[in-house]
Amino acid sequence: MNLRCSRRLTAVSALLCGLALLTVAWAVLIEPSLVQLREVRIATERWPTGKTPLRIAVLADLHVGAPHFDLAKLDEVVAQVNAGQPDLVALLGDYVIHGVPFGRFVAPAATARSLAALRSRHGTFAVLGNHDWWYDGPGIRRAFESHGIVVLDNEVQALDLPDGRLWLAGLADDTTGQPDVRGL
Repeated sequence: MNLRCSRRLTAVSALLCGLALLTVAWAVLIEPSLVQLREVRIATERWPTGKTPLRIAVLADLHVGAPHFDLAKLDEVVAQVNAGQPDLVALLGDYVIHGVPFGRFVAPAATARSLAALRSRHGTFAVLGNHDWWYDGPGIRRAFESHGIVVLDNEVQALDLPDGRLWLAGLADDTTGQPDVRGL
């Protein structure tokens, strides 16, 4: 191999290593500390005209125990959600971590205790994510349900609202389970 080709190969290798390090830094040190609070209005023709809009708080991929996201941070998020006075809270899985560099495992029962402080008119509902199933899906479900959080895994729940009935559906994780829309 000539010197010119060797230098190019070295430069490309250094660039790829640099990009890999930046990706790891983002995924481990920066992204876990970013909590996004957004309000999104969704218009649907199926919502009865003149009926009160439904405020739904959605929390996803909490990965409690990741760098910069411990139980104290979770409690701050819960307080932010409660301040928004949602009608309903939806938790979309991946509550635990395991084997994350600079992370610290937090028991699902502790996470469930913090999430049990969520307040809404119609309750808190959850599905489990792939990380939850990889750790102990049935145990996480028990922890959540023992703290009043309804877990839906290919299940539906009817909510009787002042303006009519609303059906919530929770599907199984498509990585570790068998989502079954037709079976609902």
